[in-house]
Amino acid sequence: RTLWGHGGLRCIYRGLGVCLAMDLVSGAIYFGGNRKLTLVASDWSSRQAFPPPELLVLVCAGSISGMMSWTSIYPLEVVRNRMAGQAFGSYSALEVARQTYLSGKPEPSASAFFRGLKPTLLRSCLCDGCFFATYWLVSTSLNKIC
Repeated sequence: RTLWGHGGLRCIYRGLGVCLAMDLVSGAIYFGGNRKLTLVASDWSSRQAFPPPELLVLVCAGSISGMMSWTSIYPLEVVRNRMAGQAFGSYSALEVARQTYLSGKPEPSASAFFRGLKPTLLRSCLCDGCFFATYWLVSTSLNKIC
């Protein structure tokens, strides 16, 4: 009710364009990158005299694809989070991006868009590596059953 009262329908969908752009880019990199990395790493490891365990290959491919995805969309994530923290209907995505750029320390710079990227990449490395390893192992097991 509060959102509707302040800005109507437009206020409820505020920031949707930024979210859609983020999801399109990150989904393509996340899933497409993982598929390609898994195939390349599996092909490489099969040609080695002492191949690494399959699980290690899957975890590494998942970690790398997750980190590539987050690195590519992180500036949009910063803008989206700052938009969510603004007062109702106060600024557009471009205005928030401009404010973010100007908030760079000690002088305005693009580095303001990447503040906090390191902990995000660490989390992504751990979570996405485990997620994709689990996904591929379950998918392979189900394919053998069906």
